Amino acid sequence: MGVPWIPAIAVATLTLRLLAIPAYISMRGFVARSHNSQPEQVGVQAAARKATTQIEKQKRMLEYMTYMRNHNINPLKALLYQLPIGLTFISFFSALRGMTQAKVPSLVEGGVSWFTDLTVSDPYFILPTLSCVSLFLLFRFGGAASEVGPMAEMPYMRKILLYSPFVMLPFLLPQPSVMFIFWITSNIFSFTLLQLFKQPGVERYFGIPEKVRHPQAVMEEMQDMMNPIRMRNKVLREQRAAEDAKIKVKKHLEEMRKFSQDSKKR
Repeated sequence: MGVPWIPAIAVATLTLRLLAIPAYISMRGFVARSHNSQPEQVGVQAAARKATTQIEKQKRMLEYMTYMRNHNINPLKALLYQLPIGLTFISFFSALRGMTQAKVPSLVEGGVSWFTDLTVSDPYFILPTLSCVSLFLLFRFGGAASEVGPMAEMPYMRKILLYSPFVMLPFLLPQPSVMFIFWITSNIFSFTLLQLFKQPGVERYFGIPEKVRHPQAVMEEMQDMMNPIRMRNKVLREQRAAEDAKIKVKKHLEEMRKFSQDSKKR
C-alpha cells in the first residue's frame, strides 16, 4: 500500500491490540473476582496442605475445584484470556525476525533519523532503552507490579518484577531496530489501556467487579499461607500443638483412670 514500515507496524499493532480488548476485559474481571475471593481460596488450599490422609487431601482439593468453578476463577480461563496478546507477540516477533534475517530491501531503507536500517540493532541503544523504560512505566503505574493482593505486599517480589525490564536490557541490545517499533507501540497501548480501566466508571460499564480491600490481618495470614516456608513452619507448629494436646489428653485420661481405680479400692 506504499505505507512506510514504521507507521505500518504501529497501526497493525494497535489494530490487533484493539481486537483483543474483549479478552482484556474478561481478564480484568477474572483478576478482580480472584482477588476478592483470595481469603477463601487460600483457606481451602491451606486446609489441603494440612490434611494428614490422602482421602482428606482429595476431599479438600475437590472442594477447591468446586469453589473455583462456582466463582468462575478457573486459572485455565486466565490463560485463554491472555492467548490473543501472546499470539500477537509471537506472530509479530517471528515475522519481523524472519524479514530482518532475509534483509528485505524496504526494511533496510525504511528507518528514520539515527536508525535508517531497520534490520540491524540501534547503534546508540536508544530504542532498546525506550522499550525497557516503557515496560518499567507499565509495571510502575498500574501493571502487574502494583496489582492489589498478597504479591503486592511482598516488597522483594515487587522490586524484582519492577526492575526486570532493565535486567533484560543487555539481551535486547542486539535485536533489530524494527522489533522495538512493535514493542514500544504495544507497551504504550497497554499503559493507556491500564490508565483508562483504572477509572471506576469504565470498569462498572464493562461489568468488572470492584476490588475489595482485605483487612490487614487477613492479608498477613494470606502472605503466610502463600509463602511455602512460612506455611510449612505454621503447619509444623500446628502439628506439634496437636501432638502436645493428644499427649495431655492421654495423660489426663490416664490420671482419671487411676483416680477411678483408687476410688473403687477405697
